[in-house]
Amino acid sequence: MSFFPNAYNHHPQHRDETPAGASVIKTRIQRGAFYAPPAGKMKHRTPPIRDCAAGFGPQTGAMTQPGSNDPLHGITLEKLLTELVELYGWAELGRRVPVRCFLFDPSIKSSLTFLRKTPWARSKIEQIYIETKR
Repeated sequence: MSFFPNAYNHHPQHRDETPAGASVIKTRIQRGAFYAPPAGKMKHRTPPIRDCAAGFGPQTGAMTQPGSNDPLHGITLEKLLTELVELYGWAELGRRVPVRCFLFDPSIKSSLTFLRKTPWARSKIEQIYIETKR
């Protein structure tokens, strides 16, 4: 019996003639607090394989319609940036979005690296591109 009572060994039906603390573990195991399924039962279930001809594809026309309203869908950041550089030039892009990669020794590679790491600058460049396409 433990000197400090707790919720698991102070009740008479949970007491055991084992050393202190062991009755707590035993009753928790009996109650399922430490339940772990047997090793053979831990397999992950895979979803069923669906038949491609049943409801999808050109037979029904479900997947043949354009599915995105996003104006940037299918346009890579590199393509976007090269079009803006051809249209405006580095000086104008540096004026609109004042960052070092546009102002000092600009290159596509350094600008792509910066834009991928900086969400606010990327969103500004994307907005400029969307405005030019309207």
